[in-house]
Amino acid sequence: MKKIVLYTILILALATGIAGWIYTNATSPVRAAEQKAVQIAREEAGITETGRFFLYHGSETVYVVEGTNKKGQKAIAWIPEKGGEPVVRKISDGITKSQAIDKVKKEENPERIIAVRPGMENGVPFWEVYYTSGDGLLNYYYVYFDTGDMYKLIRDL
Repeated sequence: MKKIVLYTILILALATGIAGWIYTNATSPVRAAEQKAVQIAREEAGITETGRFFLYHGSETVYVVEGTNKKGQKAIAWIPEKGGEPVVRKISDGITKSQAIDKVKKEENPERIIAVRPGMENGVPFWEVYYTSGDGLLNYYYVYFDTGDMYKLIRDL
């Protein structure tokens, strides 16, 4: 009986170690991208204190860093993965995440909002609102950060 308990503990410890190793290896590219993005946000985009980090994968990959600028204002920096100038906006100069959600609710009547993330394509920053419709299909509604107008809509995936 003691051997069974001992072997069970050893197998669980081994499985936990392997799971930790897999998780660490799987998330290391994202952590590396975040470190690179934070460095660029501080050096080139004027973000002094960093907060949340996002990866946007559309027609191009963009790193997005939320933070605070030198004047203490909340800001977002969109940084193209392949280089180029970061696009920086004060949060107060654009629409908020809540306003983007309200626009989608008003125009599309979503069943459930799944996520809202900042993204950018062709130098145009936007909010990507990911939601399900009444039939359970997935939809993406992109709202211009600067104006609140619709950038594009992808329906029924």
